[in-house]
Amino acid sequence: MLSRIHDKLGTAGLVIAVIALVAALAGTALAATGLNSKQKKEVKKIAKQFAGKPGAPGVTGPQGPAGPKGDKGDKGDTGAKGDTGAKGDQGIQGPPGETGFTEVLPKGETETGTWAYRTSAVIVGEEAITPLPAWQVPLSLNIPLENAPTDLAIVLENGEERALVSGTPEERTPVNCLGDFENPEPVAGVVCVYVKEERRVTFNLEVPSLLARAGAVFFISAKEEGGPKFAFGTYAVKAP
Repeated sequence: MLSRIHDKLGTAGLVIAVIALVAALAGTALAATGLNSKQKKEVKKIAKQFAGKPGAPGVTGPQGPAGPKGDKGDKGDTGAKGDTGAKGDQGIQGPPGETGFTEVLPKGETETGTWAYRTSAVIVGEEAITPLPAWQVPLSLNIPLENAPTDLAIVLENGEERALVSGTPEERTPVNCLGDFENPEPVAGVVCVYVKEERRVTFNLEVPSLLARAGAVFFISAKEEGGPKFAFGTYAVKAP
Protein backbone atom coordinates (compact mmCIF):
# COMPACT_ATOMS: atom_id res chain seq x y z
CA MET A 1 0.00 0.00 0.00
CA LEU A 2 2.83 2.36 0.94
CA SER A 3 4.55 1.58 -2.40
CA ARG A 4 1.45 2.62 -4.33
CA ILE A 5 1.25 5.89 -2.32
CA HIS A 6 4.98 6.41 -2.89
CA ASP A 7 4.63 5.87 -6.62
CA LYS A 8 1.71 8.29 -6.76
CA LEU A 9 2.98 11.08 -4.38
CA GLY A 10 6.71 10.61 -4.44
CA THR A 11 9.02 10.66 -1.39
CA ALA A 12 8.10 14.16 -0.21
CA GLY A 13 4.41 13.51 -0.70
CA LEU A 14 4.67 10.26 1.24
CA VAL A 15 6.30 12.03 4.18
CA ILE A 16 3.61 14.69 4.22
CA ALA A 17 0.89 12.05 4.03
CA VAL A 18 2.38 10.06 6.93
CA ILE A 19 2.75 13.18 9.09
CA ALA A 20 -0.84 14.19 8.31
CA LEU A 21 -2.12 10.71 9.16
CA VAL A 22 -0.32 10.65 12.49
CA ALA A 23 -1.63 14.12 13.34
CA ALA A 24 -5.16 13.04 12.46
CA LEU A 25 -4.99 9.89 14.56
CA ALA A 26 -3.39 11.66 17.53
CA GLY A 27 -5.68 14.67 17.29
CA THR A 28 -2.65 16.88 17.79
CA ALA A 29 -0.89 19.37 15.58
CA LEU A 30 2.69 18.16 15.07
CA ALA A 31 5.60 20.39 14.26
CA ALA A 32 6.93 19.06 10.94
CA THR A 33 10.57 20.04 10.91
CA GLY A 34 11.98 20.68 7.44
CA LEU A 35 8.61 21.25 5.70
CA ASN A 36 7.99 24.40 3.75
CA SER A 37 4.83 26.46 4.09
CA LYS A 38 3.10 24.69 1.22
CA GLN A 39 3.86 21.29 2.67
CA LYS A 40 2.60 22.39 6.11
CA LYS A 41 -0.69 23.44 4.49
CA GLU A 42 -0.95 20.02 2.83
CA VAL A 43 -0.37 18.33 6.24
CA LYS A 44 -3.14 20.36 7.87
CA LYS A 45 -5.50 19.65 4.94
CA ILE A 46 -4.91 15.89 5.01
CA ALA A 47 -5.03 15.77 8.87
CA LYS A 48 -8.34 17.61 8.84
CA GLN A 49 -9.70 15.22 6.20
CA PHE A 50 -8.85 12.07 8.13
CA ALA A 51 -9.37 13.44 11.69
CA GLY A 52 -12.22 11.78 13.58
CA LYS A 53 -14.85 13.45 15.71
CA PRO A 54 -13.87 14.33 19.34
CA GLY A 55 -14.57 11.47 21.76
CA ALA A 56 -16.88 11.67 24.76
CA PRO A 57 -15.37 13.32 27.89
CA GLY A 58 -13.63 10.86 30.16
CA VAL A 59 -14.59 10.15 33.77
CA THR A 60 -13.51 12.87 36.17
CA GLY A 61 -10.47 11.76 38.08
CA PRO A 62 -10.17 11.83 41.88
CA GLN A 63 -9.40 15.12 43.56
CA GLY A 64 -5.75 15.62 44.11
CA PRO A 65 -4.24 16.25 47.54
CA ALA A 66 -4.43 19.75 48.97
CA GLY A 67 -1.45 21.86 48.29
CA PRO A 68 0.75 23.20 51.09
CA LYS A 69 -0.53 26.19 53.07
CA GLY A 70 0.78 29.42 51.77
CA ASP A 71 2.86 31.81 53.82
CA LYS A 72 1.04 34.35 55.98
CA GLY A 73 0.87 37.73 54.43
CA ASP A 74 2.36 40.82 56.01
CA LYS A 75 0.20 42.80 58.44
CA GLY A 76 -1.34 45.85 56.91
CA ASP A 77 -0.73 49.35 58.18
CA THR A 78 -2.99 50.73 60.94
CA GLY A 79 -5.72 52.91 59.57
CA ALA A 80 -6.29 56.48 60.60
CA LYS A 81 -8.16 57.14 63.85
CA GLY A 82 -11.86 57.83 63.32
CA ASP A 83 -13.70 60.87 64.57
CA THR A 84 -15.11 60.86 68.12
CA GLY A 85 -18.79 59.88 68.18
CA ALA A 86 -21.56 62.01 69.61
CA LYS A 87 -22.17 61.87 73.37
CA GLY A 88 -24.95 59.44 74.31
CA ASP A 89 -28.02 60.27 76.36
CA GLN A 90 -27.82 59.97 80.14
CA GLY A 91 -29.15 56.63 81.43
CA ILE A 92 -32.06 56.19 83.81
CA GLN A 93 -31.13 56.34 87.50
CA GLY A 94 -31.13 52.90 89.13
CA PRO A 95 -33.09 51.99 92.28
CA PRO A 96 -31.55 52.80 95.68
CA GLY A 97 -29.14 50.14 96.92
CA GLU A 98 -29.60 48.15 100.11
CA THR A 99 -28.41 49.75 103.33
CA GLY A 100 -25.16 48.28 104.56
CA PHE A 101 -23.50 48.85 107.92
CA THR A 102 -24.73 51.99 109.60
CA GLU A 103 -24.05 53.72 112.91
CA VAL A 104 -27.75 54.17 113.72
CA LEU A 105 -30.92 52.40 112.58
CA PRO A 106 -32.23 54.28 109.49
CA LYS A 107 -35.59 55.98 109.72
CA GLY A 108 -38.49 53.61 109.10
CA GLU A 109 -36.32 50.46 109.40
CA THR A 110 -37.10 47.72 111.95
CA GLU A 111 -34.73 45.74 114.15
CA THR A 112 -35.74 42.46 115.81
CA GLY A 113 -34.38 39.96 118.35
CA THR A 114 -35.29 37.29 120.88
CA TRP A 115 -35.48 37.22 124.68
CA ALA A 116 -35.98 34.55 127.37
CA TYR A 117 -36.37 34.24 131.17
CA ARG A 118 -36.22 31.16 133.44
CA THR A 119 -35.82 30.59 137.18
CA SER A 120 -36.89 28.25 140.02
CA ALA A 121 -36.82 28.11 143.84
CA VAL A 122 -33.34 27.89 145.30
CA ILE A 123 -32.72 25.14 147.90
CA VAL A 124 -30.40 26.18 150.76
CA GLY A 125 -29.99 23.28 153.16
CA GLU A 126 -33.55 22.11 153.73
CA GLU A 127 -35.16 25.49 153.12
CA ALA A 128 -36.50 26.70 149.77
CA ILE A 129 -35.84 30.38 149.13
CA THR A 130 -38.34 32.11 146.85
CA PRO A 131 -36.76 33.94 143.89
CA LEU A 132 -36.53 37.69 143.89
CA PRO A 133 -39.82 39.48 143.14
CA ALA A 134 -38.46 41.18 139.97
CA TRP A 135 -35.93 39.82 137.48
CA GLN A 136 -34.32 41.93 134.77
CA VAL A 137 -34.69 40.89 131.13
CA PRO A 138 -32.26 42.81 128.87
CA LEU A 139 -32.90 43.54 125.19
CA SER A 140 -29.81 44.51 123.18
CA LEU A 141 -29.96 46.33 119.83
CA ASN A 142 -27.13 45.51 117.43
CA ILE A 143 -27.76 48.81 115.62
CA PRO A 144 -28.55 51.58 118.11
CA LEU A 145 -31.34 54.10 117.62
CA GLU A 146 -30.65 57.76 117.03
CA ASN A 147 -32.66 58.52 120.19
CA ALA A 148 -33.84 56.35 123.07
CA PRO A 149 -37.31 54.72 122.67
CA THR A 150 -40.25 56.57 124.20
CA ASP A 151 -42.04 53.49 125.55
CA LEU A 152 -42.01 49.72 125.94
CA ALA A 153 -45.06 47.48 125.62
CA ILE A 154 -45.70 43.80 126.25
CA VAL A 155 -47.90 41.91 123.76
CA LEU A 156 -49.15 38.62 125.21
CA GLU A 157 -49.75 35.54 123.10
CA ASN A 158 -53.51 36.16 123.09
CA GLY A 159 -52.96 39.65 121.66
CA GLU A 160 -53.47 41.53 124.96
CA GLU A 161 -51.12 44.48 125.25
CA ARG A 162 -49.61 46.06 128.35
CA ALA A 163 -47.65 49.31 128.33
CA LEU A 164 -44.90 49.34 130.95
CA VAL A 165 -43.67 52.92 130.91
CA SER A 166 -46.24 55.57 130.12
CA GLY A 167 -47.88 56.99 133.25
CA THR A 168 -49.04 55.20 136.37
CA PRO A 169 -50.49 51.64 136.17
CA GLU A 170 -53.99 53.16 136.05
CA GLU A 171 -53.06 55.55 133.25
CA ARG A 172 -51.15 53.14 131.03
CA THR A 173 -52.82 52.58 127.68
CA PRO A 174 -52.03 50.32 124.73
CA VAL A 175 -49.52 51.74 122.24
CA ASN A 176 -50.80 49.61 119.32
CA CYS A 177 -47.94 47.18 118.76
CA LEU A 178 -49.25 45.11 115.87
CA GLY A 179 -48.29 41.68 114.56
CA ASP A 180 -47.27 38.69 116.63
CA PHE A 181 -44.34 36.54 117.77
CA GLU A 182 -43.36 35.52 114.23
CA ASN A 183 -44.39 38.67 112.35
CA PRO A 184 -43.91 41.72 114.60
CA GLU A 185 -45.13 45.14 113.47
CA PRO A 186 -43.84 47.66 116.01
CA VAL A 187 -44.83 51.27 116.48
CA ALA A 188 -42.10 53.79 115.62
CA GLY A 189 -40.08 54.71 118.70
CA VAL A 190 -41.62 51.95 120.89
CA VAL A 191 -39.97 48.67 121.94
CA CYS A 192 -42.64 46.02 121.29
CA VAL A 193 -42.05 42.82 123.31
CA TYR A 194 -43.99 39.78 122.00
CA VAL A 195 -44.60 36.85 124.39
CA LYS A 196 -44.68 33.37 122.85
CA GLU A 197 -45.14 31.42 126.09
CA GLU A 198 -45.12 32.10 129.86
CA ARG A 199 -45.38 29.87 132.96
CA ARG A 200 -45.80 31.01 136.57
CA VAL A 201 -44.62 34.57 135.94
CA THR A 202 -46.10 38.04 135.71
CA PHE A 203 -44.79 41.12 133.96
CA ASN A 204 -43.96 43.64 136.65
CA LEU A 205 -45.75 46.92 135.96
CA GLU A 206 -44.52 48.57 139.16
CA VAL A 207 -40.87 48.80 138.06
CA PRO A 208 -40.34 51.21 135.16
CA SER A 209 -38.50 49.78 132.19
CA LEU A 210 -35.08 51.10 131.31
CA LEU A 211 -34.87 52.53 127.80
CA ALA A 212 -31.70 53.53 125.94
CA ARG A 213 -30.47 53.98 122.37
CA ALA A 214 -28.68 50.59 122.50
CA GLY A 215 -31.53 48.57 124.04
CA ALA A 216 -33.95 48.23 126.93
CA VAL A 217 -34.60 46.30 130.15
CA PHE A 218 -37.97 45.15 131.45
CA PHE A 219 -38.85 43.16 134.57
CA ILE A 220 -40.60 39.86 135.26
CA SER A 221 -41.83 38.63 138.65
CA ALA A 222 -41.96 34.92 139.54
CA LYS A 223 -45.06 33.55 141.23
CA GLU A 224 -44.70 31.69 144.52
CA GLU A 225 -46.31 28.46 143.29
CA GLY A 226 -43.89 25.58 142.70
CA GLY A 227 -42.44 24.45 139.40
CA PRO A 228 -40.27 26.09 136.75
CA LYS A 229 -40.95 29.73 136.00
CA PHE A 230 -40.14 30.89 132.49
CA ALA A 231 -41.15 33.06 129.55
CA PHE A 232 -39.74 33.74 126.09
CA GLY A 233 -40.55 35.57 122.87
CA THR A 234 -39.30 38.19 120.42
CA TYR A 235 -39.00 41.95 120.34
CA ALA A 236 -38.97 44.60 117.64
CA VAL A 237 -38.31 48.32 117.43
CA LYS A 238 -38.86 50.70 114.52
CA ALA A 239 -36.78 53.83 114.08
CA PRO A 240 -39.02 56.95 114.11
